Amino acid sequence: MILLLLVLSAPAACKRRIVRPEDLLPRTPEGGEVSPLVTNTPQRSARLREFSGAVEQRADAAAPWEPAIPNATLAVGYQIRTGADGRAFIEFTEGSRLRLGPNTTITFNFLNPFNDSLLTSIALDHGEVFILLTSGALDVETSLGIGSARASYMSVTYDELTQTLSLSCLQGVCTFTDFFVPGGWKYVQTGAARSSPQRMQLADFGFWGMRVPEATQWAFYATEALVQGSATMPIIATETPTLPPVATPTPSSEGPTPTLPPDATLTPTPVPLPTVAILTPRPRPTLDIIGIHRVLAGETLYCLARAYGVEPVAIGQANNLPNDLRLTAGQVLRIPRVQWRNISNGPVCAPQFNSPFPGLPYTPSATPVDTSSTPEATATPVCPANEFFDPVMNLCRPIATEPPPTP
Repeated sequence: MILLLLVLSAPAACKRRIVRPEDLLPRTPEGGEVSPLVTNTPQRSARLREFSGAVEQRADAAAPWEPAIPNATLAVGYQIRTGADGRAFIEFTEGSRLRLGPNTTITFNFLNPFNDSLLTSIALDHGEVFILLTSGALDVETSLGIGSARASYMSVTYDELTQTLSLSCLQGVCTFTDFFVPGGWKYVQTGAARSSPQRMQLADFGFWGMRVPEATQWAFYATEALVQGSATMPIIATETPTLPPVATPTPSSEGPTPTLPPDATLTPTPVPLPTVAILTPRPRPTLDIIGIHRVLAGETLYCLARAYGVEPVAIGQANNLPNDLRLTAGQVLRIPRVQWRNISNGPVCAPQFNSPFPGLPYTPSATPVDTSSTPEATATPVCPANEFFDPVMNLCRPIATEPPPTP
């Protein structure tokens, strides 16, 4: 009996089942293929986290403007605009942030809803926008060109009436059309006339410090720029508190009139004058000094900053340098305790003291010292006993033996 069962089961055991790779993929109940790597669920979005003043939004250009809604989800086509006193704060899923200044209108032209590419593109009709990227890229489209930020802090200000655009790259990598704008540089263009990137000045850093809460460490540069007369940006006014007027009792027509004692003097109640908001500059911060450097011929501010690992603009602020940050040989500079974290490549000066911050290495130059211009000392010629050497005439002259004539 057992032998009979083995004989009957032998053909079934020898039959091979072929498994194809596509048979291992998950399938729908109807038998359709489903890729486990593809999802239709959005993973990335932008939300209007905070706003103040007049801020409006709409789903597209054809919809009417409506008051902004806190934590509203923004998608492609959405528009945000701020009034004269309006400001808005937009946050992306990955942590990047977008801040809009007053009188600003933007449109989300592209917002990738997936995390495979953190790319966003907005159109700036007018106003000012500040981009603070933790990762990914964001493009700002204007009629003059496209400004791009790549994991950087970048601001774009655009005036559609004067056709003036200003792009500043606080840190990271920024571009405008075909221009590379490194951290600490800016690009300004009016109309179709192209220009070249230039270094950010005190007023540019101060503009960031006053507009962006994440960059308040630069706010004191605005005051410094005003003191030096290189900026016209407004400082937040400090209002003088006013005392409420003192209520003076009015004598009633009914009843006896109060009589003052003989020694009393009637003092009129002073009328409070209207107070005017005074533009009070913020006090200049006291910077901790780590050392003193005497400028040698040929040294520049950025050359010294690379040697000590200190922010070049902070050195200029600590020493009241002019806007062009020019140095002169023999000038004594105070080096403040402000670390330069993203040091740009370039020449490095010889440090004159040890800095607590890592700077770029200094390589001594092998150029020989030029001694051709050193004057050689000439010996005074020896004259005879009855003569002396006259340096004016450069010759030996006889010594006068007769007394000078009496006048």
